[in-house]
Amino acid sequence: MKKRSLFILFVTVTLFGSVFVACSDGGTGQGNADTEDTAENEAVEITFQHIGGTVPQQEEVLEKMAVEFEEKTGVKVTVVNVGWGEAYSLFQRQVVAGEAPDLVMLQGPWANEYMNLGALAPVDDYVSEEVLNNFIETGFAPVSGDDGKLYGIPWDGSIWGFFYRKDLFEEAGLDPEQPPKNWDELLEYAEKLTDDDQYGLVFPATGWEPDDYFLPFMWQAGNEVVEFEGETWKSVIADESGLEAAQYVYDLVNKHKVVPKSITGMDWEAVANQFISGKAAMMFNGMWATGSLEGNQEIEGKWATALSPEGPTGIKAVLGYPNTLHITEQSAHKEEVGQFIDFIFSGERPNLFEEYMIATGVVGWTKDFSELPYAQTEVIKPFVEQIEFAKNRPIVPNYEEFRQSYFNPGIQDLIMGELSPEEFVEEMDKAFNELQK
Repeated sequence: MKKRSLFILFVTVTLFGSVFVACSDGGTGQGNADTEDTAENEAVEITFQHIGGTVPQQEEVLEKMAVEFEEKTGVKVTVVNVGWGEAYSLFQRQVVAGEAPDLVMLQGPWANEYMNLGALAPVDDYVSEEVLNNFIETGFAPVSGDDGKLYGIPWDGSIWGFFYRKDLFEEAGLDPEQPPKNWDELLEYAEKLTDDDQYGLVFPATGWEPDDYFLPFMWQAGNEVVEFEGETWKSVIADESGLEAAQYVYDLVNKHKVVPKSITGMDWEAVANQFISGKAAMMFNGMWATGSLEGNQEIEGKWATALSPEGPTGIKAVLGYPNTLHITEQSAHKEEVGQFIDFIFSGERPNLFEEYMIATGVVGWTKDFSELPYAQTEVIKPFVEQIEFAKNRPIVPNYEEFRQSYFNPGIQDLIMGELSPEEFVEEMDKAFNELQK
């Protein structure tokens, strides 16, 4: 099997005098004999590298976590926000250089990769059983080691779902209390909702987002994208079910013209703006978009969320998983990081973790999160209900490279009509399998 590119980078840097030392450095990347000698005389400071920084309310809660923890323990927490587009490569460079933060937020598939490379510490050595036992078990999928240890905990739970404009449904003669339940109805509704000034359906398909919205179509068609065969992972994208999903998406855009080709240049926010302006009557988007919609008075009472339409054979599936928090192996303050995690997830409800979820507009992967009034609101409840059939991206070697270099560009080409459904599945199948050699 082809070695992971990150592993090769680790070995290369190590051979030529890398400063990567798995256990000795602190989160500041300045661990050496001098700092170890004076550590006892200095206040402990830990760095929390978080992905985000675009939601003011979210930042306020993160700062609140840091301030209140320092007041209680004397341990200073520095929160560093990084963008999604740079988070993966930044952490890769930090680990190689021995400058990893003490606590880091990662996406599930990334976490599995770094866990296997030994960059993460087992959280069950530092986090209380009470906190760990409150998580929904599926949230641990990317961070469960072969040694029986857990190398991370669930953080904000991203769920992707379905939004629709009730007012535009009424104008088109559709019942605003009866959203589409399957692919056939989705197409039927989209056709009725499409005219010269309005598209029936939109979803983000730019940058790193295309597979966020294409994968559910694959799963709903009964295609798992990859499977383990023999001693390696193998693509099943070219199976009949994969072709069915590709054909459906292709037809929405190129045959029925109910989805604009311009979505290849739209991120989640641009899609939400199309929805708000009335230029799109239905959309797939991340549940965090609810914050933008609820804050817009022009469409107050005019929109709703619902369970995502199921596939042709009744399969329900959405993209949904928690991002994860990790204590890095390089951290010199693992005990304090474990205490910080316990602090976030404990206390009077809503605790700080739940405050963060509410501020961000996402779900928490804890057993008691659904009991919160927030989780039972009309807008949020469909997302919470979808947790039971939410699926993660394939947690397999080289998937991140595959999605960035081949899958996402290929999905864009399919949408633009530059690849036929047959060409698309064949090219994606070949690209993934080549990466596994």
